[in-house]
Amino acid sequence: MECPPAIVVPPPDPAGENPIALRLCACCEQLLESDAFAKQTWAALATVTKH
Repeated sequence: MECPPAIVVPPPDPAGENPIALRLCACCEQLLESDAFAKQTWAALATVTKH
């Protein structure tokens, strides 16, 4: 199971009203658990995309 590489969505909002983001984040979290390099990359992306 892989995340669609072309789809980039913001993290789900606190109210949880963005189910697409929730699904993609869950997918990415599953991948990152077994991929240290991806985890580092995702952490860097998360830092850049925070508002």
